[in-house]
Amino acid sequence: VYGSGGWISYTDQELLEEVLDYKKRGFKAVKIKVGSGSIERDAERLAKCREALGGSVKIMMDANQGFNVPDALELARRASSMGIQWFEEPVVHTDYAGYQLLRNQCGIALAMGEREYDFEALKQLSVRNALDLWQPDIVRLGGVEAWRESAALAEAFGLPVLPHYYKDYDVPLLCTVRSPYGAESFDWIDGIIDNAMEIENGFASPREGDGWGFRFREECMTEV
Repeated sequence: VYGSGGWISYTDQELLEEVLDYKKRGFKAVKIKVGSGSIERDAERLAKCREALGGSVKIMMDANQGFNVPDALELARRASSMGIQWFEEPVVHTDYAGYQLLRNQCGIALAMGEREYDFEALKQLSVRNALDLWQPDIVRLGGVEAWRESAALAEAFGLPVLPHYYKDYDVPLLCTVRSPYGAESFDWIDGIIDNAMEIENGFASPREGDGWGFRFREECMTEV
């Protein structure tokens, strides 16, 4: 699992505190946001993280579709010297030709999929050899079966599965596929469930017990 966050709104101090806390907790990889409106600023934030973390922690960057192709390519070229592991959603998710160009020229693995409600983007990008990592979102795709179907399709195209956001669902699901890559970790729901997932030295342990192995705490549930 990797530690996720690195929001654009953070000050440099807040950014470094977060990534260093992930490192202190044993995470071997972190992801931060890019797309501040300034390529110089994005590159500076990446460089500060690399300097603070050293070479033992992987760094990924996520643009949330915030770039056009030329700017995404420029940032990728600057980031490649920092050993950035992957570039997530560099451009709008329907720009298949843009992904193809970036995949051929940027020198960094490309990841996407979190905004997909079907498998069309996975198909389109795979036949163009324009994607490295598939990021299914269990909620947007429509549940467990759709998630697993997308993972099977990704496997057919030789793409590892790197799901979006929900580690408490994604970790056990990743244990059911042949090409799992990793899971995204936030701490946001740990306080409202009865059995927080165990993460040690950058690896998550699937829970024992029925179903997903956790329940939401009754005192945290409200009626709307």
